[in-house]
Amino acid sequence: MIFLSDISKRLILGFVLYISFLNILVAQTYLTGVSTKWDDAFFEWQVYAFENEEETEGELRLKWPFKNDWTEWVLDIEDQYFTIRLRYRNVLDHWEIRGGDVLVEMKPIWLNDYTQWRISYNSERIKWKTQYPNDLNYWFYEDDANGFAEFYTIYRNDPRDWEFNDQTENIPFEVKLAMAFISIYYSTPKS
Repeated sequence: MIFLSDISKRLILGFVLYISFLNILVAQTYLTGVSTKWDDAFFEWQVYAFENEEETEGELRLKWPFKNDWTEWVLDIEDQYFTIRLRYRNVLDHWEIRGGDVLVEMKPIWLNDYTQWRISYNSERIKWKTQYPNDLNYWFYEDDANGFAEFYTIYRNDPRDWEFNDQTENIPFEVKLAMAFISIYYSTPKS
């Protein structure tokens, strides 16, 4: 039987916690794309991502599809569960994502202009916008400190398939989900 001193036990515990912390830092999820599950409906989506260099798939769908309620969504990806909903019932363009470690809020920068969004999380704010005001095929974010992200339709004017090019650092996965959600929600018909 091995007897360890209190100092040895603390060192071993500290080492185990340190390794666990490093694994959490390394275990990042990168969004790669989104596609409709059905060719003629926009209420169910497949979400594609990489986690620890392995491809993973999730599902984004309306929470209440039979009520035709487009104000609440759920996302299941791997072992994570997120809800996306209107923050206030009477404000139809102020959204939030809950789940994971970060609460994310999304609202337009200008009244009734759905081409520029302010995405807020923790104490940070970023701007997510289209390249051109009348073209919802291409959305992007760029910042000198955090990098660059773009989200675009694979086939021009076909909002069923999207690709996400992620060149960011220090941007949580929940924020990237917010970017993708805003883009597909305001670029697709609600039927």
